[in-house]
Amino acid sequence: MNYNNLICRLCLFDASGNVSIFTNYDADRNGYLAHKIMQIANVQVYEGDGLPSLICRGCLNRVEGYFQFKIQVEKSDYFLRQQVCSYQAEPLPPAPVEKSS
Repeated sequence: MNYNNLICRLCLFDASGNVSIFTNYDADRNGYLAHKIMQIANVQVYEGDGLPSLICRGCLNRVEGYFQFKIQVEKSDYFLRQQVCSYQAEPLPPAPVEKSS
């Protein structure tokens, strides 16, 4: 049975209002949905793999939200690691030396 135009590849519900995951719908922001899906879930998504090529609008919104959250987490992690590295790279001030009398 050919499911390509019947169900959403991600939630398996009706793909009405469907969007192809292989169309570069968003050229300004890493536009291929297939790439974004593989970035947020441990799945393989390839054109011509025999699986549905459409997703519903609800899943489109979820993919976009999860992908943006992933980017935010990665940026935060990078920032914090840079802060730790720069803090550790700074020389410590010399310890005060007590003078003996």
